Amino acid sequence: MKKNIILLLVLIIYYNSFSQSNSTQINSAQQINDFKSIIEAYISPLGNSLGAGLNNGWYNTAKPHKLGGFDVTLTTNFVLINNDVKTFVIDDVIEDANSSIFQGGEVSTVVGNESGNVAVNGASYKMLDGFNIPAVPLPILQAGIGLFKSTELTFRYIPELKIGSAGKVGLLGFGIKHDILQWLPIVDKMPIDISLQGGYTKLGSEIELIDPNGY
Repeated sequence: MKKNIILLLVLIIYYNSFSQSNSTQINSAQQINDFKSIIEAYISPLGNSLGAGLNNGWYNTAKPHKLGGFDVTLTTNFVLINNDVKTFVIDDVIEDANSSIFQGGEVSTVVGNESGNVAVNGASYKMLDGFNIPAVPLPILQAGIGLFKSTELTFRYIPELKIGSAGKVGLLGFGIKHDILQWLPIVDKMPIDISLQGGYTKLGSEIELIDPNGY
């Protein structure tokens, strides 16, 4: 939800910036979709990197805690940012470069560092700069407690952290792990552990963006 609000605010800022020019009006469905595609291409690498980091560290073993057993762990996942997500080409993300009012070459994403311009009806506007983020560290505090029938409930939490000058992120999640071998008496005697696990994570993030055109 917060990500959608941020995207909406960015769209409003840039819409107002471009509309300062009498020759620039973003009012057709294609123009709005192209504009949204450009902003999403700019923001999405950070969200994708955070998502990749959150998939790690849910479990250390397949064996759930016994009833009342618990553990608390603090882990840090480092998500390295690949060079291929630090830039994007404007003409590649819009619907039709030949008919769109937007034109442009390679520009920076939020995790990159290169600046660039976008042409709108022939008028040149500076794109948002990247924040040059080489990696995203995600320290995660996690606790698990054993319940009945070889079931374990897991909680994980990230306090609100700043990601350089790009913004901040926080997380709250929970998961359930259940031993399925207990329902298979023959297999249950074997010295292995097999469990099913599922989790839910709520990620809150804010990206601090400033209109580089000064409007």
